[in-house]
Amino acid sequence: MDASFICVQTYFGFLIVDPAGRAQPLLAQVAAPPIRYLDEERDELIAISEWQNTWPGMPRRTATVPRQKLPVRYPILEPSGRIWINRAATAQKVSPRVAARAGPDSMMVTYAQPAVFAAFEPDGTFLGEVRFPVGVIPAFTGNAAWAVVEGDDAIPRLVKYRIHD
Repeated sequence: MDASFICVQTYFGFLIVDPAGRAQPLLAQVAAPPIRYLDEERDELIAISEWQNTWPGMPRRTATVPRQKLPVRYPILEPSGRIWINRAATAQKVSPRVAARAGPDSMMVTYAQPAVFAAFEPDGTFLGEVRFPVGVIPAFTGNAAWAVVEGDDAIPRLVKYRIHD
C-alpha cells in the first residue's frame, strides 16, 4: 500500500514582505493542478538515489521520490521587476543523457521536463505562462522571453516567446 500524500490542488506564487514593515505584505498566487512524476521518470530517479548510496564515503539515505513534483523550481526577478517562476511540468521522453557520474561510472536518464515559466507583474498581477522546449534555457527582458532553439535543419535560432494566458 502506498501511503504517500496526494494533493488535489496546489498553488504557486510569491510573498513579498517589507523587512522594515512600512508596506503591507504582497501575496500573489495562482491555482495549478499538481504535477505527478511519470512512473518511468520516478523509477529512474529512485535508481539514481540507490546507486548514489553505493558510493564509498557517502552517507546512506533512503531513496524517497514523492509521487508529485514540487509546484515551483525557482524564481527569476527580471530587471524591469517582472517575476518569472519556473513551474513544474510533465516530463517528456528524451534521448538518454548522463544524470549522475562517479569516477568512470554514470547513470543515464531518459526523461526531462520542459521549462515552463509563469510571469507576474511586480504588483502580483498574473500575466500567463511561457512553455519552452526541453533543454532550452530562456532569458527574460521586459515583455519578452528569448531562447536559442535548434531548428529542424539543426541550425540554432534566436526565438522570441509570448506569454499565454
